[in-house]
Amino acid sequence: MSFLEVARAVVTDVHFLIPVAVLIIGVGLLIKLH
Repeated sequence: MSFLEVARAVVTDVHFLIPVAVLIIGVGLLIKLH
């Protein structure tokens, strides 16, 4: 794999993980607040 392919895969993973992390944090906060 070339450096660009690795970089593209990492960027794609990050863009996929950010909304997942936000959802997990949001659910965790809701559970704590209630």
